Amino acid sequence: MMILLISSSVTLTFVCLSLLAYDLHTTLQSMTEQLTGLAEVLGAHVAGPLIFNEVKTSEEILATLRTQRRIRGACLLRADGDLVAGYIRDSEKMPFQFPKPEWEGARFEGDSLRFYRTIKFRGDKVGSLYLESDTSQLRERLVTYLGILGGLFLLSGVITLALSSRLQKLISGPILDLLSVIRKVSRDKNYSLRATIHERDEIGLLVDGFNSMLVQIQRQDEELRIATERAILANRTKSMFLANVSHELRTPLNAIIGYGELLQEEIERMRPEEMMGDLDRITQAGRHLLGLINDVLDLSKIEAGKMKLHVEAFDPVSLIREVGSSLVPLFGIRNNELTLKIEPDLGVMRSDSTKFRQILINLISNANKFTENGLVVIEARRERSQGRDWIYCEVRDTGIGIRPEQLAQLFQPFTQADSAAARSRQGTGLGLAITRSFCQMMGGTVEAEGRPRRGSIFRVRLPAEIEPPQDESRLAMASSPTPEVLSKVG
Repeated sequence: MMILLISSSVTLTFVCLSLLAYDLHTTLQSMTEQLTGLAEVLGAHVAGPLIFNEVKTSEEILATLRTQRRIRGACLLRADGDLVAGYIRDSEKMPFQFPKPEWEGARFEGDSLRFYRTIKFRGDKVGSLYLESDTSQLRERLVTYLGILGGLFLLSGVITLALSSRLQKLISGPILDLLSVIRKVSRDKNYSLRATIHERDEIGLLVDGFNSMLVQIQRQDEELRIATERAILANRTKSMFLANVSHELRTPLNAIIGYGELLQEEIERMRPEEMMGDLDRITQAGRHLLGLINDVLDLSKIEAGKMKLHVEAFDPVSLIREVGSSLVPLFGIRNNELTLKIEPDLGVMRSDSTKFRQILINLISNANKFTENGLVVIEARRERSQGRDWIYCEVRDTGIGIRPEQLAQLFQPFTQADSAAARSRQGTGLGLAITRSFCQMMGGTVEAEGRPRRGSIFRVRLPAEIEPPQDESRLAMASSPTPEVLSKVG
């Protein structure tokens, strides 16, 4: 109803203002034309008296302007500007001064319309005629229009209220009912609700279409719910299965690796060089397969909710050095250099050391995998933020880098940022996904940054203590602030 009232008022205002502007323009144009015609008539009659300096005749001619009630005053001037004759309609009530001629034609100034006309005889200027008319006619028309506009506004408001009260039941009522149902469906996600159809008109068709849409959404929602439950059940079953076969997969594989190492030691004493390479490849293949199985099983445990944290106090400096030393042989294969930069005040870390070690191994191995003849740097520091201590580890490399569009899928399971490059470097694409899951379990985060051919940076942020601090002795730190070079090949 309010919209109808506002729209009708705006439309009416626009129409009235347009008519008012047009009428004022027409009135001004008519006044100008009347003044121009009057000046032409007077100019034709005063040319002779002006030439012969007949002042009395000129005054009598100007006195005929008394019949024009809107003419305030007039004057007749010689060519040199001297006054010959003048006329003032009411000199006692309104003081009047005869101005000098300044332009040709009509001009509005204040509440007056002023008009100058040059009087010529045989092409020569013999004088000027000045006329001044008031614009009270414009004010009168403006007041009249404002009165009409107010009356129309009042009349339109009454008519609009009468119509809107009648249309409220026919239009607004069904629409408000439909809006109420829409809000309930949006709030409660209950697609079984239906809007009531009042009439079989356009609004009734709209309500019927909305109800049909709810039927389809309800059907699809039910199908989606069933499919989701089945998918969750299947995924849970898969995760439980993989988590339960951990022992069955690892045990025979460890036996293969163990017996391969024993055979390798025995044959090494016998020194048949041609068999050592084959046994070494068997052992390496077994270890690689064990690593892949461990990644899959770890991810399955995480998805199944069976991955637990084993919190203990440990020295993060010693653990980082141990991980770096254990990976030195891998860096020699790709001719890379591993450098540690550890601040001396890391203190004691109360967390899951096994998962912290696995995070470092995954990130360092990943950096070495995609770097050749380059440098991998590990930095570690301790900072206090948000009321608690945090351990920051940063792994930087000078390898092939990461494209911006690859960052979004970098930590997704079974996904490798650069599949073409990853095929030549092996891997399942689970290492970074497991790293992110471990960081989240430990209350931290992991972020990546990189550019193509500019290397990459992985930043890990973990709380120094997962549980509230307890009275435990701090481990002595023996690290030096100067960087350590663990592997330097070439």
